[in-house]
Amino acid sequence: MAANDIASGGPLAPFGGQPIKGPDWFEQAIATPAESAWTQAGDARIHYLRWGDRKRPGLLLVHGNGAHAFWWSYIAPFLARDYNVAAMDISGMGDSAWRPSYRIEQFVDEQLAVMRHAGMFDHEEPPVIVAHSFGGFVTILTGALHGDKLAGTVIVDSPVNPPERAHHGPPRREIRPHRIYPTLAEALARFRLAPEQPWIGDTAERLRATKCRIALFRGESSVLMPAEVGDYMFNLLGRAAPVVEIPQARHHVMLDQQLAFVAALRALLADWNHSKPTRRV
Repeated sequence: MAANDIASGGPLAPFGGQPIKGPDWFEQAIATPAESAWTQAGDARIHYLRWGDRKRPGLLLVHGNGAHAFWWSYIAPFLARDYNVAAMDISGMGDSAWRPSYRIEQFVDEQLAVMRHAGMFDHEEPPVIVAHSFGGFVTILTGALHGDKLAGTVIVDSPVNPPERAHHGPPRREIRPHRIYPTLAEALARFRLAPEQPWIGDTAERLRATKCRIALFRGESSVLMPAEVGDYMFNLLGRAAPVVEIPQARHHVMLDQQLAFVAALRALLADWNHSKPTRRV
C-alpha cells in the first residue's frame, strides 16, 4: 500500500491488513468459541452468535449502525459465565440478510426473534438487552412495546436530545452503493468509526414509555451523549434509572474502555438480580 493511501486512510491503515495482537485477556476472550446461528424475522434471515449455557438467563447484545455481532466477541465471554449470551447482526449489516427497505419496527421484531430462537424466553427470568448507539434506539422502542417480556434494557450512548439540542443532529444520509475492495488491507484502511445519531422518531416519548427496568451508559468524553444529555434522559425516566458514566470513553464505549465497560455492566446486572425496581413500570 502506498504511503499516501495510509496517510489518507482510517486508524487501521498503518497495519496493512496484518493481525494486531491485543493483551492476553483480549486474545483469550476472542478465542472463546461462539455458536453461529440463524433465525427468521419476517422476510429476513438474521444471524447471531451465542455463548454460554442456554439454561441460564438471557442477555442479548446489539451493535450500532454499520457494525456487527463480532463487535461484542471480546465482551460476551465475560458475561457468559452467568448468562445465555447472544450478539445479533441487525438486518442489512453483518451476516444478516438485506431488506428492500427498513423500518425500526422490523429491527424490534429481529431482537424478539433472536431471543426466542436462542431460548431466552424459555427461562423463568426474562432476558436483558444491552444495546449500543443505533441498536440502543431500537431497544428503546423494544422496551416501550415489549418491556413486559424483558427483565431490563441497558442503553449505551444512544442520546435522546433535549429540544434545544435537536439541531445538533446530523441530516439524514442517502444510502450509498455497496463498496467492494480488492484486498482486506484496503478495506481495513478505509475503516472509520462513525459517531452519528440516526433520527428515528420521537425517542423521548418512547423512552418514557419503557415497560421494564432501564439503565443508561455513556462515555465520559462522548460528543453524542455529553453529561447534559444524560441528565435530560435521567429526568425523562423520572430520575429513577441509573446513568453510568464510563471514564475516558468516547461514543464507542466498549471499544474505548473494554474492561471498565464489562465491570460496570456486571455490577449493574448483579444489582438487578438482588433488588427490586423503585420505578413503576
